[in-house]
Amino acid sequence: MIICATGHRRLTMNTTDPKKFGKEYLGLRLKKWLSQQEGVEGCISGMALGFDTIFAQAVLKAGLPLWAYVPCMDQYKFWGEKDKSVYFSLLDQSAKVIYISREYHDNCMLYRNRRMVNDADMVVAYCDGVDISKKGGTMQTCRFATKQEKPVLNFFTDP
Repeated sequence: MIICATGHRRLTMNTTDPKKFGKEYLGLRLKKWLSQQEGVEGCISGMALGFDTIFAQAVLKAGLPLWAYVPCMDQYKFWGEKDKSVYFSLLDQSAKVIYISREYHDNCMLYRNRRMVNDADMVVAYCDGVDISKKGGTMQTCRFATKQEKPVLNFFTDP
């Protein structure tokens, strides 16, 4: 089984319980869920900030192979130093790195998202339902996965 992830860069939480709020808790939930899956050949992250990064870290902590699908070679260009450091560390630990485009262009994120879904058996998402515009990448990816008859597990509302 191959699992890909899609989610928001800025995370909203669906709880006010301080013990169940934050990136660390979400990472623990993902790691626990990933550790319970059988027959995982690879886990695909789009390597964006936010949910993609949390998912990638959880994949490695669960001892599973991380596949990095990078939309363009300079994806990190406008990120802070800490985010860049985490990004390059994750790339170094990836079993596979695929660059969708050499340079940024208007559709490189869309192409990356579709490639991830096409290459995966299921999608793990973090979609708060607010991103309902046609421009929102997370919602578009979830819709595309559904059209491709791939199951979508939304960690905003599930596990």
